[in-house]
Order: sequence, then structure tokens, then C-alpha cells
Amino acid sequence: MLRRLRVAFLVAAVLLGSAEAQIIRPKPLLEETSRQPAPFETPDGQTLTIDQVTLRVPAIRAKRNSDLLAVRFLRFPAVAPEGYPPLLYLADGPASELAVRDWSLLGALRQTRDVILIDPRGTGLSDQPPACESSYGFASGAETRRDAMVATYRRAFRQCRSYWEAAGVDLKAYSPVEAADDLAAIANILGGRVAVLASGRGTHLALAMQKRHPKKVNRLVLSSTEGLGQTLRYPQQTDKAVERIDSFLGERGARGSSLSERLVRLIEELDASPQRIVLAGEGRDLALSGFLLQIVAAQMVADPAEAGRLEAAIASAEDGDFQPLASLASPHAPARITLEAPMLGSRLASGADTVRRARLRVQARSAVLGEGLNFPIQHLAEDARHLELRGRYRDRPGGRTPTLVLMGELDGWSYPEEARKATRSLRKNRTLLLVEGAGSDLLSSSPDAEAAALAFLSGDEPESGTIAAAPLTFEASRRD
Repeated sequence: MLRRLRVAFLVAAVLLGSAEAQIIRPKPLLEETSRQPAPFETPDGQTLTIDQVTLRVPAIRAKRNSDLLAVRFLRFPAVAPEGYPPLLYLADGPASELAVRDWSLLGALRQTRDVILIDPRGTGLSDQPPACESSYGFASGAETRRDAMVATYRRAFRQCRSYWEAAGVDLKAYSPVEAADDLAAIANILGGRVAVLASGRGTHLALAMQKRHPKKVNRLVLSSTEGLGQTLRYPQQTDKAVERIDSFLGERGARGSSLSERLVRLIEELDASPQRIVLAGEGRDLALSGFLLQIVAAQMVADPAEAGRLEAAIASAEDGDFQPLASLASPHAPARITLEAPMLGSRLASGADTVRRARLRVQARSAVLGEGLNFPIQHLAEDARHLELRGRYRDRPGGRTPTLVLMGELDGWSYPEEARKATRSLRKNRTLLLVEGAGSDLLSSSPDAEAAALAFLSGDEPESGTIAAAPLTFEASRRD
């Protein structure tokens, strides 16, 4: 009996030790590293010498003898180093484009620390799988109501999934778990700890890194946050965001009734009788439906400036000219649907749990943007349950990392209330700043938000509160 207990104790110790090793002492994530100098011309005409670094990491770390993928990043050396850890800048877009687009911010950041711009696996300079151009799409005049759009995209996804399988591409390689472990590998070769400044989808990866590797994150700034369980957005919260944007547009003399009311009216009209619009240069007609308008609106309510463009296109439609709306809608109903494995693999993996999915379906029945809000990821997930991250992945991250959360008052993509929920577990070391009059593009629209982020990364501890965005200017339509 004593021997059995001893054996059982030893087995339990081995199992517990293995579990602890996976969490606290992971096997090295980095396989190979190479570095080469590269010239970079700044928007103001200067030429800098930066480093282009290549890591070769396992495509799927849990898979024995996994293929290696090249993940590349650019290192912009500090102008006058002051001993701060390097900063990982995670935003939407390839590193080379971000370096130009966000140079004003990056130039300020690199005054005292190295700045790292990463092309996450499958994007930019990193190894990319082949895109899939399916044989499915929307020929001239093809139906674009909800059922037809969902069926066509699901057929395209199934075809592309088979194409990628034949090409040896595993969508699981692009999950945010693998991407977060790539960030940890990058932190390892940069000295072990890094600061992180993230926006948009980059905040999801930053939170995944914080959850999986909290000791590697020195300071964390999140702008327009997407939590680990928030890839699919709540329709009712988007309705509230549209109401806030309504108020913003109204103050600037936007025409007639509210944007929400006008959207509902036009969606109903177009679903009852889609408008057939000639697409200049494409050689086809587009059947503009209400569901297609919901998809377009879902992409444009993230930021008040984009919402202003949407309002102007709706005004043109109300006056009988549907061409502006058709131009906005045509990329969502192309002649042939092209799908990208990294984007799909990442978003289908993070997805939503069963409770959130059920709430989404209920809310979509009465919300202004309906199922168009989360199209097509919500619908493709029906064919990709095997890609979903399960277990405790969507639990909020822990740790004691000082965290600054920037929230746009008019953000129709990452709602302030969702940003608070996503970072609640960090609240003992969290600062919340609401940026009045700002949408999702917080750092470029508010000098005060940028200054707060720079000061926080340098060690300041601001109080939670409210700051202002620079006034937006755009021409809103008017109705006498």
C-alpha cells in the first residue's frame, strides 16, 4: 500500500512539474535569428540605418517536428538611450507602412529607447502563405441579401480551406497564441523585457502576451482595445456607439433625422428592393442590398470621420444617387472572393465563447447593423470550430504590469465599456483615459493622448480621467 502511494505521489509530482514547466519555464521559443542592416528613409527625407531581424519559429509549437516560419521585425535604434527597455509597437498594418504612417509618434518614442515594429507571422516581410482566390463571388446583378452572402462566403471558405490543406498551410499556425509566443521570443532576444504600445487588433495580441508571458511586459499601453473574448462585437453596444456618433454629427449640422433612423430606413428599403448599380471600371452591376449596407456601416462606424463619409454616402442615396454607397460596398461583394489565411486563422481562433455567440444572435435580430456587424467571421466559424481556442484562453490576463488604457468616446469598434471589462483584472495597476470626441484612431487624433502615452512609458503614473481629441473637420451633408 505504501509503495502504491509513493508511486502515485511520484506520478502526480511529474504531472504537476510538467504543467508548471509549460507555464513558468517554457521551452525556448526561438529557433534561429539573423540580423542585417537596412536603410530607411523617413517621411522628412532623412536616411536611417535600422536593423531587420529574422526569427525562425515553429509554425505550431505543440506539434512535433513543426515546420519553421520566418517572423521579421524592424529595430529603430534610440537617438539618445536612457536605459528604458525596447518598445514593441503593435498596430494594424505591415511594419514598413506603419513606420511611414506613424512616424511622428515613432520618432518621439525612439528619442530614448529602441522601437520595434513587427510583421506578425503571415504578414508583411514575414513568411506569407499563398492567398486563395476562390471561384465563388458575385457576378453582375448577383443576390447580396443575408442568406446569399453567407452561403457564398461559406462556399469560398470551404474551397480555400481545401486549397490551403493541399498546399500544407495549417490555419492553426496563425492563432493569437502562436503570435503571442512569437512576441515573447522577440522579447527574449531584446533582453527579456519590453514595453508594449498597441492599438486595434494589436491590443488583442498584446493582451495575449500579457496573459501568457506577464513577466516579459514592463509597461503596457492599449489604444482602442480588443479583449481576448471580444473579437466578435455586441450589436447593441454598436447601436449605442452609433447614437453617440449621431450626437457628434448633429452638433455639426448633419441632415435630418438621426443616422440610426436613416440607416434603418435605407436598410429596409434596399432589402425589399436592392438597387442595381453599375460599377465603373469593373464591368459588372452590383445589387446593393440592405445587408450589404449593414456590412459597410459596420466597417465605418469605428471612427467619426469615417462615419461622416458614411453619412454623406447615405445622403446621396436619399437623393437618388447610390453610386457612393455602391463604391463602398463593392469590396465586400467582389466578383471573386479572395481570402487570407493569417487573418482568418487569427480571428476564427479568437472568435467567441458559446455564451457570447448566443447573445450575439439574439441582439442581431433587433440591432441596426444586425449580423452585418460581424460578417463574415461569425458565419465562417460554423465551418471552423476546430480552429477555436478553448479552455481559459478568453479569461482576462493577470499580472502586475502597469497599464494605460486609452478609450475613444466615439469609438464604434472598441467600445469604452468593453475596454474596461477587457482590462478589469489589471485594475490595481491600470489607468483609464477617456478621449472625448475621438474614435478608434486615438493617438493621431489627440495630442494629449499621445503625450499621456509617452509620459506613461517613461514612468509617469497619471490619474484616470478624461482628455480631449483635436477637433475633427469634415463636410457633413445638410437637408433644408
